[in-house]
Amino acid sequence: MNTLPEIGVGIKNSPFYGAFYENAITESRRFPEFYRAAAEKHGCIFFNAAEYIYPSEVDSLHLTPEGHSVLAEKLCEVIKNV
Repeated sequence: MNTLPEIGVGIKNSPFYGAFYENAITESRRFPEFYRAAAEKHGCIFFNAAEYIYPSEVDSLHLTPEGHSVLAEKLCEVIKNV
């Protein structure tokens, strides 16, 4: 199980601004807490992607191509150790 990257502070200047509540940036930082609890409850592996990837500066939400590469590499490391 993995989490998502945090919503970037630049979301206020993003085309996606308005699609989220004002507290979305702060709340997105809590994703790992909830995903970790769900993973433990269901006996799943927890992978905190937010430790390795960040939203793009373009929209403060989606990953860059480089971010996708980093995510793939880190997930591959986890999978190899399962």
